[in-house]
Amino acid sequence: MRRVRLYCAAGSWVHRSHPSTKLVAFAAIVALLTVFPWRLNLILFALLAALLASTRVPFRHYWLLIALSLPFMAIAPLLNGIWPPDPAVDRVVATIPLVEVPLYGEGILRGVSRDLLFGGSLIVTIVLLTTTELPDLADAPTYLGAPHVVGFTFAATLRYIPEVANFLLTLYDVQESRGVDFYTRNPVTNFARRTTIFIPLLVLQLSRASRMSNAMESRGFRIRQAPTLYALRPMGRAERAAVYAVAALAIVLVVLRAGTLLVPGDYPLGFGTF
Repeated sequence: MRRVRLYCAAGSWVHRSHPSTKLVAFAAIVALLTVFPWRLNLILFALLAALLASTRVPFRHYWLLIALSLPFMAIAPLLNGIWPPDPAVDRVVATIPLVEVPLYGEGILRGVSRDLLFGGSLIVTIVLLTTTELPDLADAPTYLGAPHVVGFTFAATLRYIPEVANFLLTLYDVQESRGVDFYTRNPVTNFARRTTIFIPLLVLQLSRASRMSNAMESRGFRIRQAPTLYALRPMGRAERAAVYAVAALAIVLVVLRAGTLLVPGDYPLGFGTF
């Protein structure tokens, strides 16, 4: 039976880092990917790819996420190239064969920028989820001072996603055992057969969510009352200083980026453009 799992045990330095440190770094990196121009995002993307490799998590553990993302990342530059920000002033750099549709350079660059944002966010998400156990992720926001419901909701969502995926794969296995072929030569037929499973999946998961809510309430869980949390190990001084430094650097860079957008000028590395 096929299974979907998030965490992958390994002995890398990322695995040994404090969960709260990884959570702060995750938020800072996503913020920088959002505000940085594409040239800096390209460098940051390469660094994130090296970070993912340093975790020593096997590629087979997350290859499906990469495979599902690549088609959307390939389409983004094309669509932005066809519909650029300002066709009146943007440069035509090529045309699509047969249909003779122009492709604008500025639009392609905007699509590449969107790909770097999405791809970098995907990589840092994979790093966070594959190197941190779910109970630690639940306690990490509370360790940083957030209400316990934030950590609980975060962890419950992450736990629920693979459960739904596992249930979907189980339904596929059941249907295949009954003779349903999901790999015919007709992609439309394959798509129609797969999507018909989504309706019973939705109904069953809604019923399951209701049962889970009743079970939690029967065990005394209350949103307004903080439960006893599993204790995380104390964060060392060096790691705490690194968290403060990363958060401060991200805030400063975001503020500087906002200033370049409010005050037009000739800034390096494309900081004066959106």
